[in-house]
Amino acid sequence: MAFSALVLVLISSFIHATWNLLQKQAQTSGLAFSWLFNLMGVLAYTPLIIIVVIFWQPHLSWLGVVFIAVSSLIHVGYFLLLQKGYKVSDLSIVYPISRGLGPVFAMILAVLFLSESPSSLTLVGTGVIVVAIFFIAGGIKMIRGNIGVKGPLFGLGVAILIGWYTTWDKYAVDELAVMPLFYEYLGMVGQFLILSPFAYQRKAEVVKSWRLDKWQAAGVGILSPLAYILALTALAMAPVTYIAPLRELSIVIGTLFGIFILKEKSSRMQIVYSGVLFLGVVFVALSS
Repeated sequence: MAFSALVLVLISSFIHATWNLLQKQAQTSGLAFSWLFNLMGVLAYTPLIIIVVIFWQPHLSWLGVVFIAVSSLIHVGYFLLLQKGYKVSDLSIVYPISRGLGPVFAMILAVLFLSESPSSLTLVGTGVIVVAIFFIAGGIKMIRGNIGVKGPLFGLGVAILIGWYTTWDKYAVDELAVMPLFYEYLGMVGQFLILSPFAYQRKAEVVKSWRLDKWQAAGVGILSPLAYILALTALAMAPVTYIAPLRELSIVIGTLFGIFILKEKSSRMQIVYSGVLFLGVVFVALSS
């Protein structure tokens, strides 16, 4: 069971880093871009959901509906804050902080509210990951203010939302037994409905986003739900305190994307610290 969850998280991590690269490359951002990629995601996944409903008839209680609605609101805030962070700072700074600290917050919430008890090796691995993230994101330079505080602050804000929705969604797919694919699809529909009134008022921005970034929006709309569906499936199979740190592997991939594809300013040490982070992920994987 743990090995299957590990494989799902590894695949999810690569997909997650890929859609963040696409979002970073987009020329437009904010509400219009978020509405556009949610629209494309809903359109892409609707045929599959119709088949799932016909043949599997997934269970959904009224409490499940409430969880989906709240999760949709959290995700809207997450995407908007993340895009803003990418506009004011580099992918190789915002991404490691948000993805690195998010699971830490998730672990704390899981211990407090889901009564999970991480093993000593899990805690050691998580500690190694956090230290590696600190140096990947700038380390001492970040403290001294040499790289600015906006990027790290946006990363911290996104991390808090990640911790919140990870724990919240874990309860939905585990305790409420909502099918991960169905849960993520309805959450995407919820985000689309929340954003639609505002997108209508910004039709010119939506048109511009379509003209400049329709392929990036399509990529994010398809890959973001896919990455999270795999992560939710893993969460339904294993504790948050195990899955959340493993998702940190996407930081290594995202940092390398920022350095080699986006040509962001970096140092060789960032690659070394990414290797240290990977070692922390190995510790967590061995803790099961």
